[in-house]
Amino acid sequence: MYMFIPGIVKLAGSFELFFVNSLGMPFNSGTIIYFALLIGLIWWGHRYSVKTFQNVLNTAILAFVFLLIGYSSFFVLIIRSNANTPIDENSPEDAIGLLSYLNREQYGTYPLYYAAVL
Repeated sequence: MYMFIPGIVKLAGSFELFFVNSLGMPFNSGTIIYFALLIGLIWWGHRYSVKTFQNVLNTAILAFVFLLIGYSSFFVLIIRSNANTPIDENSPEDAIGLLSYLNREQYGTYPLYYAAVL
């Protein structure tokens, strides 16, 4: 949870910043290109693992795909935020805003988990 999803969103934000600020492309173009590349790499990896009979790689790729499908519900936050609803806390309108939402930056540094000290 703390490695895959924030990492994917952080990389999407980096793509967005590069394509918008460095190449002068319109907003969300970097995110679209990033997800197109991600889907292409998943498709290529799955095809390669099936052709070469690498079952462990195939299982890892499919597990990653199902993880992405499970976390795809976070796209509803971006869609709802772009609709400018009256209650729009943290306003995650792009990948960078979604990353701060996922990292719970609006709550400060209050720990989510306390380890028991013996």
